[in-house]
Amino acid sequence: MVIARRSITLKILKSTFRILKYLTGIFVLLLIVLNLSGCFQFRSSNQANIKEFRKKGLTLFANGYDTGLHHINYIRTEPDHSSRKPVILFVHGSPGSCKDFKKSLKDSTLREHFEMISVDRPGFGSSKFGKAEPDLDKQVYALHPLLTQLADRKIIIAGHSYGGAVAARAAMLYRNEISGCLIVAGSVSADAEPKEPWRKALDWTLIRWLVPKAMSVSNDEILTLRHHLQNIESDWKRIEVPLTVLQGTKDRLVSPANADFVEKMAVNSAKLRIYRIENVDHFIPFLQEELIRDAVIEMLPDL
Repeated sequence: MVIARRSITLKILKSTFRILKYLTGIFVLLLIVLNLSGCFQFRSSNQANIKEFRKKGLTLFANGYDTGLHHINYIRTEPDHSSRKPVILFVHGSPGSCKDFKKSLKDSTLREHFEMISVDRPGFGSSKFGKAEPDLDKQVYALHPLLTQLADRKIIIAGHSYGGAVAARAAMLYRNEISGCLIVAGSVSADAEPKEPWRKALDWTLIRWLVPKAMSVSNDEILTLRHHLQNIESDWKRIEVPLTVLQGTKDRLVSPANADFVEKMAVNSAKLRIYRIENVDHFIPFLQEELIRDAVIEMLPDL
C-alpha cells in the first residue's frame, strides 16, 4: 500500500514537472517573440507621430539635441521660437515615451493657451533607446539645454510616474527656468516605493536578453530610484513655484502616500494643490487627460 502511494505521488510530481517545463517554454518563447517583434517597446517614430496628428488636422514637429552624454528627442506643438505662449514640458514615466502625452498634445484648449513639448527620456523612444540612465540627477541635467532654449518663456514641467520625480527634481534645481510643476501619479517618496525583489532577477543577463529593451531600461532606473529619492528629501524646501499633484486613490503602481509626502515636504511652494481623485488609477495621461488639462489651466494665473 505504501509503495502504491509513493508510485502515485511520483507520477503526480513527474506530471507537474512536465507541465511546468511546458509552461516555462511557452513563457520564454513569448518573451522572445515580443522582443524580436518590437512589441512592448513603448515607442513610435517621429514620422509615425507626425502622421497620426496630421490625420486629425493637427501639426506636430520633432527635434532633438545632444548634451554630450545623452541625445534627447522631443516632439512639440509649435515650431521653434514661433510662439510666445507659456510652455508645458511633459516628462513620461517608466517605461514610456513622448507619445504618452499625445492626448494632451491634441487637446484644443491646451493648444490655445500653451505650446507643448514632450520628451523621450534617456534610454526610451528615440533618445538612445535601450541605453539606460539610472541617475535621477543626470535625467534632469539632460533636460537643461531645452530649458535654456526656452529661458524667456514661462514653463510648467509636468511629469507622470517616474517622470514626476524628474519634474520635482527639475523644480528644485532649475528654479529660475521653471515657473510651475505638475506631478501626475508621481513616484517621489522613497518610503512609498514598493518592495519588488523580483526586479533584481530582471537584471540577470539571460533575462535581460529575453525581455523587451524598454523593460530593461525601466528596471535599471527603478532599481536605483529609492536611493536617489532619499538623497534629495532635504531639497523639497527648494521648490518655491506653484506645485500641483494629481493622485488617483485606486493607483496600484504608485502609492497614494506619495501625495501625502508632497503635502508634507513642499512647504515653500507658492501655491500647493493636492488632488486625491477617487476611483482613478495610475494611467491619468492615457485615460483622464482632462484632469491634466484642468490642472495646468488652473495654474496659468499663478505663473
